[in-house]
Amino acid sequence: MRRLLSRFPIALCGTSRCVGNLRRDARGVALVEFALYVPVILVLLVGEFALGEAIAISRKVAITSHSVVDLISQKSSVTLPQVMTILSASTQIAAPFATSNMVIVVAQLKTDANGNTTVDWSRSLPDGNELTVGAPFTPPANVAQPNTWLIYGYVYYNYRPPVGSNLLSAIPISRSIYMNPRITASIPLTN
Repeated sequence: MRRLLSRFPIALCGTSRCVGNLRRDARGVALVEFALYVPVILVLLVGEFALGEAIAISRKVAITSHSVVDLISQKSSVTLPQVMTILSASTQIAAPFATSNMVIVVAQLKTDANGNTTVDWSRSLPDGNELTVGAPFTPPANVAQPNTWLIYGYVYYNYRPPVGSNLLSAIPISRSIYMNPRITASIPLTN
């Protein structure tokens, strides 16, 4: 212990020589620099973790939207229980992330001869987020062609970072996709 204490100057001497010695002593500089850098490094580490998780969720949202639309577009007709099974099963793609923050919507869109697109049918998980049947819908330019139907999928995830969720607002992550029916011109929804 004496050896350790003998390495540190005693600053209580009160002389200018002692103050000069302290000014030239560089042993504490690394400790001070480390104390200044630690908060910055911790913020970067937590931010990197949250960003990585958000990117993983974004990828799962994209895969989910594609899978739902792809499965439905392969059918010649679909029943309500089949649609709900596909929607329920697609939530498993988001594992291990919580699906309570996820909304999945699937719909068939009809474009008439004048190029007006409306919702033909729609279902969602959880219920209550469906598009209104018969309501006008505006797809991206050049997606809807006259006298055609499209299967539309939309997935929304309200991401809250695991650290600092009280300080940061939720980050909305969403993806939409359009596909033409593969077997028939349209896919009727039956009960």
